[in-house]
Amino acid sequence: MLAESLKRYREQFELTQKQVADALSIDRSTYSYYETGKSSPTLDTLMRLALMFSTTTDNLLGFNSPDSFREGAPSYHKSKDSGAMAATLSSDEKNMIIKYRQLPESLKKKVQECVDECLEKTIPE
Repeated sequence: MLAESLKRYREQFELTQKQVADALSIDRSTYSYYETGKSSPTLDTLMRLALMFSTTTDNLLGFNSPDSFREGAPSYHKSKDSGAMAATLSSDEKNMIIKYRQLPESLKKKVQECVDECLEKTIPE
């Protein structure tokens, strides 16, 4: 069940196995084994995967509906606009989003402030 869930979520987010593996700082082959059921992630890795895919560990493990996302988390289900938007993201942009999602809320706020500050400096007056 976990293997199928990981593949389904990864494809839903339009990520490659390498992008997920890079975000987790593991080899692509290690992540591939997770998707084929040849091995299982550690609890820490499972929790990071749940954060990355905006879901819960229960959903990844098949205890709940795989399509029920955490309340308040951004939804990247394919809809009219989100599929087109996700398709235009570069590999670097997707990796940045994956890493951002793994940050605690306090650091996310600092990252947002830093991005805002950088934008202010680059926009001509």
